[in-house]
Amino acid sequence: AESSSGPAASGGDAAVSGRHLSQIFVSAWMRIVPAARQPLAYELLVKLCAEQLFLKGATSEEQGRTAQAAKIWVLAEAITFRNSRSLDTSAWGAGAKELRFEGSRFASLTAVDMRSQLEEFCQR
Repeated sequence: AESSSGPAASGGDAAVSGRHLSQIFVSAWMRIVPAARQPLAYELLVKLCAEQLFLKGATSEEQGRTAQAAKIWVLAEAITFRNSRSLDTSAWGAGAKELRFEGSRFASLTAVDMRSQLEEFCQR
């Protein structure tokens, strides 16, 4: 029999692993910048996740679901981090040039606009 960490791991194990990896990723992403720049790092992370969620790739259905789940976990963990630190989102959209994210349709969105986009996505 294969171990629970092998290829035959159950979906529950994969979800737990995905959540833990997302927590580690977000923690590293947010802590690599000085505290004063965390709101900007959070904005970039959320907008990158959203951009990737909205893209339709040429992957198999199973790979697509796995990739979508990973992006959603990262987004959820980023929001959890923001809530735990009470990061300000009032300046969203103003730092697109500083983020070097000008080419994205999400670059200039405010936090309210971004939330609206994500809500629409979730209702599909």
